[in-house]
Amino acid sequence: MRAGRLTAILLVVGVALLAAVPALRETALMIFHGRDIGPILLGVTKAQADAIVQQHPDDADLWLGYAELAAHSVQMAESFATVRKMKESADPEIAELWLETDEVSIQEMADMLGEPWPPDHAYQQAIALAPNSPAPLLRYALYLLAQTRRADEAAEEARPAEDAQRLLEVGELLQHAQELDAENAACDYLLAYLYLEQGQDEAAFAALRSGLTRPHWRTGTAEATRAVVKLLDTASVHPMLKTTVALSAATSGFTVTAALRELSRNLADRGEAFRKRGHHAQAISCFEAVIHLGHTMRTDAYTIVDGLVGVAMTRIVAQPFLTSEQGRQIEESAPTDEAVRKQKDAARAENLAAYLRQHGRGNLARVYEADVNAAAVWKRKVRAYTAQIMPRLLSLFFGGPMRYALVVWAQIAGILALWVLVGLISVAARYWHEAHPRATWSYWQWLFLLAIVVIGGQILAISTKFLMLADAISVADPVYFTAIPVSAGIGIVGWLVVTLVMTLRKRARYSAEERPGKFRAYLASLRTLLPPTFAAFCIIAVLGLYSLRSNMEMFDQEQQAMIEQGEVHYWGIGEPE
Repeated sequence: MRAGRLTAILLVVGVALLAAVPALRETALMIFHGRDIGPILLGVTKAQADAIVQQHPDDADLWLGYAELAAHSVQMAESFATVRKMKESADPEIAELWLETDEVSIQEMADMLGEPWPPDHAYQQAIALAPNSPAPLLRYALYLLAQTRRADEAAEEARPAEDAQRLLEVGELLQHAQELDAENAACDYLLAYLYLEQGQDEAAFAALRSGLTRPHWRTGTAEATRAVVKLLDTASVHPMLKTTVALSAATSGFTVTAALRELSRNLADRGEAFRKRGHHAQAISCFEAVIHLGHTMRTDAYTIVDGLVGVAMTRIVAQPFLTSEQGRQIEESAPTDEAVRKQKDAARAENLAAYLRQHGRGNLARVYEADVNAAAVWKRKVRAYTAQIMPRLLSLFFGGPMRYALVVWAQIAGILALWVLVGLISVAARYWHEAHPRATWSYWQWLFLLAIVVIGGQILAISTKFLMLADAISVADPVYFTAIPVSAGIGIVGWLVVTLVMTLRKRARYSAEERPGKFRAYLASLRTLLPPTFAAFCIIAVLGLYSLRSNMEMFDQEQQAMIEQGEVHYWGIGEPE
């Protein structure tokens, strides 16, 4: 076997494949080269996004996508700052629990993000270019409301005058969105939250009464997510990154769900206060508003988080409806803490329904009881699907092709390191130009040894795949990732052992005078076999990019379908049993 010529041919073939097939080249560059700051966090840099909207100045979707990425950058920057403050303000014992690597990681992420982008102008452009769409109005309102809440949570940074002006702008945006979407209760409930925060109780309850007449819940998350995808598509962001960034960026408005939970608790407390004073009509109006809020959020949920918040509303509204005697009896009889919680929730729901019937609202009691049952089913489905969602998505990303590729790359690194080590030892021991004849190797023998590395390297990788499919391990299990270096090591060690055995057999065929030392013969064989083996693995890695790209496309299709349908409908959580 002419090892030098074979190595050169294989390397040329590998380079030619990458040069001739754009899909392979793009995949390789994405994996090995990477891009600037944006890929992991935002998908694009601010400069890239600026260039896109400047090239398409009349595209409302691109402006909305830009605004959502910008809002996401602001939220992440604030999150990094919050983590630093938590560490700095902690007492010495707690501060010791923060690993230095955590701080380095936070700083690296902050550096990668760079300065946050101001989204206000982009939102305003999207609103101007799509005057009949409520989505940009809602998304801008949610962003401003989230900013106000975060300023309130950090008293030293709060600017009351600016916050008051911001709340006025939020109110105007919500009122405008309400005019464009007459069936959307989200605008009324968010307005009620604003009015209660400003002490305008009469306006708040008027908004709540209006919200009761509107059957749907929409906050523009679906439109925002698709807008981010469109922007990243225009920037030619890789599918594996595009949909992931879009889903995380357009759901950055989750902070507003905290405001809605506060609203539901506020109304439940007010309703209980009215009930204790015997003002049952006013009390029921508070409870009914929370019931309707929970119902619409759950039935129209686009994301699982929105639906879970709706489920929480259904539980929160009944919190006051448990006597101390009932609570004591349940605590004494229930066997576990979980049983106590469930029985208390059931008792509260029964008491609320009885209260509604007692005061002439049997129809509302039936609606509430149906919601309690539907919420229990919804939550049970979420638990069942949550066990599948993340493993499924991660298995698409870290699935077979990716895992096999990681093993091959680990083996390439191992073979290259071994090649360098053998060369250094040979030079240091002056074995490079030995007088003894070298063992001859045929192409078939080399292929046999190559198969040992490949097959041996995939044993544990394949095993972890079947273990994962059988639910024996999860993607969070350390075995899932440690299998990669162990698998690569098994293949290389097996190759070294078989090569040693074959070398000793070849050595035995020489006469005593011509026979080289065992170690010298082994080094000579490794010097012959390692270069073409390394080149062959480079070809294998290039060919593996085909399946890896297919894996990425499957991941993208899964994410695209989820974006089109929403998490809830895609996973069938909101469907009747």
